[in-house]
Amino acid sequence: MAKWPYAGAGILFIGDPTGDASPHCLLGCRSRSGIWSIPGGEAHRGEQPWDTAFRETNEEFGELPNGMELICSLRFPLLIFDWTTFVVRLPEGSGLPDRTARDFSNEFRDAAWFPITALPLKTHPLIHPVIIRLRTRGPRV
Repeated sequence: MAKWPYAGAGILFIGDPTGDASPHCLLGCRSRSGIWSIPGGEAHRGEQPWDTAFRETNEEFGELPNGMELICSLRFPLLIFDWTTFVVRLPEGSGLPDRTARDFSNEFRDAAWFPITALPLKTHPLIHPVIIRLRTRGPRV
C-alpha cells in the first residue's frame, strides 16, 4: 500500500432496506468504543486497499454477496495513516451483516441501516465526508 505507519480500508454499504427509495447505509456499532462505523481494518504487508476491505468485511460482517456494485472510493492519506473507504451498493436481501461472522461479536455489538440523512450521533468522523461526497457530487445512491 503506502509508506504510512498505518494503512487500512473498509466498505460503506449503501442500500434501500425499507423499499421506499431512500438511500441508507449499513453501520456497525464498535464493541469497545460504541462508535458507529464500517467494517474494515489494517492492511497486511503488500495488500491492496480493496483486498484489505474485502478481507476485513468478510471477517467482521460475513461473506460478501454476489451482485454488489462498486459506487466509488475515497482515500484519506492523512498525516499518520492512509485509509480508503469503498462505497458499495448491496443487492436487495443480501443478508449482511451475518452476526455469526468470525469477528462480528468481537468487533461489533450491533449493526443497523441508517438513512444517509440521519446518521447516529456517534458516527466515525471519516463516514461524514463520504456521505457528503455521495450527496453533493454523485454518483446518485
